[in-house]
Amino acid sequence: MADATPSYRWLIHATNGWGLGHVVRTLALARQIRARSPKSEILFLTNSEASNLIWREGFASVKLPSAQSIHQGLIENRIAIPLGRALTAGVAAAFRPQVLISDTFPLGGNTELLPMLASWAHRILIYREVPQAVVSAPEIQEILRRYHLILSAHQPGQAPMTFPPEVKVREVGDILIRSRDEGLPRDEARRRLGLPIDGFHVFFGLGGGGDDRYMEFFERIVAKAQSMAGWTLVWPVPPLLRKSGETAVDSRVKAVSYFPLAEVWRAFDGAITFMGANTLAELMHNGVPTIFLPPREGMADDQRSRGDRIAKHDAGWLLKSLDDDALAAAFTALADSEWRAAVSANARKLVPANGAVAAAEFLLSYLKTIKNLGLAPPYVPPT
Repeated sequence: MADATPSYRWLIHATNGWGLGHVVRTLALARQIRARSPKSEILFLTNSEASNLIWREGFASVKLPSAQSIHQGLIENRIAIPLGRALTAGVAAAFRPQVLISDTFPLGGNTELLPMLASWAHRILIYREVPQAVVSAPEIQEILRRYHLILSAHQPGQAPMTFPPEVKVREVGDILIRSRDEGLPRDEARRRLGLPIDGFHVFFGLGGGGDDRYMEFFERIVAKAQSMAGWTLVWPVPPLLRKSGETAVDSRVKAVSYFPLAEVWRAFDGAITFMGANTLAELMHNGVPTIFLPPREGMADDQRSRGDRIAKHDAGWLLKSLDDDALAAAFTALADSEWRAAVSANARKLVPANGAVAAAEFLLSYLKTIKNLGLAPPYVPPT
């Protein structure tokens, strides 16, 4: 009997700057789509310098100029902008996607999605909370009207935002690349990371490595953590940190390389990290008691609202500063087994399920209702 599962051509766009959150979130959704629609064709379009992670998860990708390349003067913005648009238009013309999915940035990181917003593809935006003042700006609202559907990566009512009334919005919950039932048992997770089976192991992650202040934060926290007897800080070497092989790593820090970390969270007794959406959601989902570093400013990310939710539910330790006294108090809490047990239980309640499953199931059901979603004629970009 023929397979009755509908299949589509999906172009999935993921832009990234300091970290990997957008790539990981779109990969999470793509995995669940592929599991339910195995004959679908899925192509990624990304500016991330960690595009090899897309290949490792079994998807093809097309690379755009990255924010890091522009920031470091490797390519000028006056060239990167038209080049990104031309590459996007060329991909659309050759691949002929029926569905476009973008994460958080409706125009892309550098307006590269402009050629797609006038195309025939059904346009879907994954929304991860950004400051209300940003999303409610008239120019952003006008761009959002170009989308047919917004998938909010939050639980109902958790991150209310203003969207154009004519655009359908579906709240699906945090989108995770692995559910906790896909995680490895504690001993196996430690073996995979090359860690002793016994010992107090603390995940120590500061994002994907694109932040210019990365090593400043790294050195300050490691210096203070030296006072914690028996601790091992487990540091995932960030793929976006240039010349990481030359980085001097303290003897108390164990450098590891593993993707996706969502498989090995049970290896850790605790964690120290920033409040990036993906890492935070994975830690909450797996009940890892965590010290969260102060929100970073100047980002299109509402980390303060995320921190408010953690504080309200006593689901982690929020640092207001990185001074020695604040770090010492946080480390003392993480060493307390009763505190860890209470925080772990509260954290799991905040992220009870993997929203990627709900998102994929809704998307495939939703697309069945769209008339004339058949493969359109090749898109011809304007000259």
